[in-house]
Amino acid sequence: MEIDKKVSNPMLVGAMQLFKAEDTPEHRNMLMSELAKATLLTPALIDPAPAQAADGSYRLEKGSRVQFPILNGSDGKRFFVAYTDERSLRDGSGSQQVGTPKEYRDHFVTMQITDYAGILLTKDANGNSSPCNGFVLNPFAENVIISSDAVAVIIGQLRGNAPWKSTEG
Repeated sequence: MEIDKKVSNPMLVGAMQLFKAEDTPEHRNMLMSELAKATLLTPALIDPAPAQAADGSYRLEKGSRVQFPILNGSDGKRFFVAYTDERSLRDGSGSQQVGTPKEYRDHFVTMQITDYAGILLTKDANGNSSPCNGFVLNPFAENVIISSDAVAVIIGQLRGNAPWKSTEG
């Protein structure tokens, strides 16, 4: 996990747009394939705030807490957020998206599908599952929902080197 690193995923954005235009097995498979390779951005509240190194990068202190904002759907489902690039993360004024709570706007972290899987699919020490049903890619723009089930399929296929297969959700 890196802090405030720039990333770009033009192939993922293209796959998302194709999928949104027409949900076909081919477009779904392309989306899953690109998602498996992508590094995404997620707004984060980091406590204590990360220190900036001489090279401009940020370092987490040992024991730092990292929290992520959650979107609440009208149907009661909850989702983490992820962005394909900094342009998607920011609004026209250059600040983080208006939909991102203020306390999460100072920093963002890079995450991959395996990081989201660790959060969504792993039970905590008390045996509780994640309160989220997945994550939303580029909320307020393409707004593609990636369910926890879809994350599990992608991870399973990555581990087994199986060909991409279309899934529901």
